[in-house]
Amino acid sequence: MDSGKKEVAHIISNTHWDREWYQSHEKYLVRLVGLCDRLTELLERNKEYRFVLDGQYALIGDYLAVRPEMKDRVAELVKEKRLLPGPWYTQPLENIAGGEALIRNLQYGIALSDDLGGAMRFSYEVDEFGHTSQLPQILKGFDIDGVIAWRGVPADSKNIFTWAAPDGTAVDMFRTNEGYGEATDLPVEEEDRNYFIDGREFERDGLISRVNAIREMRLKMAVSKHELWLNGIDHSWAQEDLFEVMEKIRALFPDLEVRQSVPQEYADAVRQDIRERGITPERVTGELMINKEGVLESTNALHPREKKRHYESEDLLTRKLEPLACAASLYGRPYPEWAVDRAWLYVLENHAHDSLGCCSVDEVFEQVMARYGAAMSLAEQVADGSLRYLMSLYDDAPSVFVFNMTARPAGGTGLYTLDVPSHMGGIGMILKTPDGTPVPMKILSSAPVGDVRYNPRRGHPTYDTKTRMQVLLDLPMIPAAGFMRLTIEDNGEKKAYTPEEILRTGEATSGNGPVPSGLPVLENAFLRLSFNENGTFDMLDKATGRIYPSQLLLEDTGDAGTVYDHELPADDREVILSENAKAEIRVLYEEPMASSVASTVTLALPRAGSIDRTSRTAETDTVRVTFTVTLYHDARRVDIRAEVANRCEDHRLRVLFPTAFADAGQSFSGQAFDTVYRPVEPDASASWKVYRTHPMQDLCGTFENGAALLLGARGIYEYECTGDACRALALTLLRANDIIDTGYFAVTPEYIMHEAQNLCTLSFDLTLVPADSPEQGVAELSRGLFKPELAVNRAPEEAVLRGYERPWKNRPALPAEGAAFRLTGEGLVVTTFKRARARDSVIVRILNESGTAQSGSFEMTLPGIGFSCVYRTDLEEKKREKAAEGPRVTFTLEPHRLLTLEFTRFFAQ
Repeated sequence: MDSGKKEVAHIISNTHWDREWYQSHEKYLVRLVGLCDRLTELLERNKEYRFVLDGQYALIGDYLAVRPEMKDRVAELVKEKRLLPGPWYTQPLENIAGGEALIRNLQYGIALSDDLGGAMRFSYEVDEFGHTSQLPQILKGFDIDGVIAWRGVPADSKNIFTWAAPDGTAVDMFRTNEGYGEATDLPVEEEDRNYFIDGREFERDGLISRVNAIREMRLKMAVSKHELWLNGIDHSWAQEDLFEVMEKIRALFPDLEVRQSVPQEYADAVRQDIRERGITPERVTGELMINKEGVLESTNALHPREKKRHYESEDLLTRKLEPLACAASLYGRPYPEWAVDRAWLYVLENHAHDSLGCCSVDEVFEQVMARYGAAMSLAEQVADGSLRYLMSLYDDAPSVFVFNMTARPAGGTGLYTLDVPSHMGGIGMILKTPDGTPVPMKILSSAPVGDVRYNPRRGHPTYDTKTRMQVLLDLPMIPAAGFMRLTIEDNGEKKAYTPEEILRTGEATSGNGPVPSGLPVLENAFLRLSFNENGTFDMLDKATGRIYPSQLLLEDTGDAGTVYDHELPADDREVILSENAKAEIRVLYEEPMASSVASTVTLALPRAGSIDRTSRTAETDTVRVTFTVTLYHDARRVDIRAEVANRCEDHRLRVLFPTAFADAGQSFSGQAFDTVYRPVEPDASASWKVYRTHPMQDLCGTFENGAALLLGARGIYEYECTGDACRALALTLLRANDIIDTGYFAVTPEYIMHEAQNLCTLSFDLTLVPADSPEQGVAELSRGLFKPELAVNRAPEEAVLRGYERPWKNRPALPAEGAAFRLTGEGLVVTTFKRARARDSVIVRILNESGTAQSGSFEMTLPGIGFSCVYRTDLEEKKREKAAEGPRVTFTLEPHRLLTLEFTRFFAQ
């Protein structure tokens, strides 16, 4: 920085508002009302004062929900740009929230803030636990080009640097350092002094000391004369005497210009200053996960029950609720915008970093789980009604409808649960494709269940019976967003298989002949799985000849850290492995289409950590893990269901998948709209703690010359590629730890997170894929993670039967198979298919997952629906430019780039 120019201190008044953390949302809400009442009075009294609402809408939304009479006064302050809400709905945990969910967070945050008078178009993220790689592209899609952030930024970065997404889209990152809130509660007293609280004496720096300390800290990274001073920290109220303090600073430090500012003004001043002096900021690309200032990465494995529910809710909303409700609305069903909004807002409340990071007290965990439950109840009810409505457009011949609501073709063999009305078919059921070809099927078990149906006229439900069947189906390949109607016929067979007949051990369960004595072997044309006595299996990939040994090896260590950071106990750093275990292994079934084996391992582990947390107890208890391993005849993958019955505390349990890739130098994992590659060996020169674990979404893997091993997991968010010769992929099944932080939190019962010890039974769905390369394995992995949805054409909703709702009078003749759209182009996938916000049109978003520019085309092919115009839009769905007439558009998409299209003016053909 040019020392001859006067420094400028931009004081940004704010509060960092965790909606819930070491206290519940309702307890914080009492504080929030006090903050906002006083803040409103302050802003109305001092017309120069401005205040940033922590970069989120939820803070002011929560306030107005309980103080609706304040809305007009608050809205006036927002319109005057002196009270700044948004752009986020809540500050999300970026590495856990999915890409489409991050977009919804900004959509709702901006829209609700705009309803009050205008959203702040600046991303203020002072306490996020690192930053996901594609966020610059997402932000630019909302006309946001600046970020203020702390954790995760490069250790030697300056107070401004350019942060670019993998597609090259860039924003300016304005870094805080050594935390945030350094200018909170600036004292009006000039000299250091002591003060008393509850009779205890505390030392407090005076204004001179505080200003000198802030300037020294900021000068370490300054490339501009403009400095960022954050006047606010966790749950702090607005400093009412700030302007008096600023006058004192001016008098005491004549070489320092001081002003109250807002993020955009500060950013513009820095940009102009460095532009005038010819300074080009450093450019940084990709995720920001440097731990010098604490990314708290171990939170990725906390509270697996909550993490899994988060995954399920986002998946349900984006992959089922939105597309089904949109499709049904195109065929005449009213679009339930209120329900979609309400479901999303429940989920977005849980995006808050302490909520989704699961580093909060038990009461918060319970409230978060309740919100997920509410979101999923809404979504399931609306999606089910939409699905029934679509099926009611066909005749009522007994049928099973197959819907592929994924981004890639799906099909092949899979295990499904079918609830078939008893009059439609039973154990003798045969399914046929539209051309009359029987679908290979094996019914494994069946049992009667009740069908409880809402009846709006009677009030009380209507009751019927169904048959719930576990079936193996070898489905035809269904294109992305495709559907197929399978007709049901009955061959007259009445005998139902019982679970006891199916789940036998030691002998064949069907017509393949007896299983040889000894340990089972599962084999198809691609893989051979040979089980070992300890419950692991050795996997031969026939295509490459490679053997992957000891898959499903369990690893357990103590956890003596806090919920934020996993730490081994100082006096007990033993790693306990299941290599010497004696597993209970049984064959579940062996069929031409698939075979399945259950392997149960019981580990005797220390019961808990010691009281001083330096070791683990001599007393032991058990953790029982059952892996159900299924190999399909047509798949180069292994599907695995893991059930963990945990009875121990203060430990971390992982499942290992050794690769023996001696030359593997990188691992990779899924993130929002991206696959991120990371070195296996961390930077040995770093002076701070370096995490070996990393965040993941859906998948992780590693590779060497000509071979790759990929793991898919629904709702597991932490993995490691170990640095030893095994180069194992390690998935964290659970972290059991109940300490928010050391000190007062650790010894106060109200703040102990008992639920985070996970003394319960957990379940996870995994997919294991050996491949020639990471790219080659993704399609097979996707088929393991995302199977087509099956629905039986039960009668439509009672409201339709009773005449309260009617299908489209001039309904189109829907074909027995088809697809909502047709997408061409290598490496292109659709990430959303939904109704536009507040418009009768359809939004489609396409991602180029490949590393090269791709030419592609997209065409709407919904039967009987015409589209006459296509627009390109931003992520806010506001800025539009015409792209094509009709239902088809061609385009070229840069690597890792998103394209959002709006199809409008649809009509019945």
